[in-house]
Amino acid sequence: RFMTRLLGSPQATASFFRKGEIDEWRGRVHYLKNEVKRIVEEESGSMTTQIKYVEQNISVSETHLRSQISSLEEALSELRADIALNLTKMEQKNNTRMQQVLDAVNNY
Repeated sequence: RFMTRLLGSPQATASFFRKGEIDEWRGRVHYLKNEVKRIVEEESGSMTTQIKYVEQNISVSETHLRSQISSLEEALSELRADIALNLTKMEQKNNTRMQQVLDAVNNY
């Protein structure tokens, strides 16, 4: 019965509570609304700061990672060039040896 009057129409509530009690509850509700608003604003500011911090860390990490990838790509490119050069030298050496063998067979 208490809850139905508490949650019921303003007339039922007004008849159940005295005027001072209603004003007291309104004051409490107003205070709670202001506290909730203040806490939400504080948390929102804190959350914004944390998000910016995380974004900065991600940016730094991403920049560092891109730098490392670039260095690895350069090293890989140099390695490919070295391998190609060594293959060319080996082919030339083998061709020279084969020619020497052929010349030796032909002259024999």
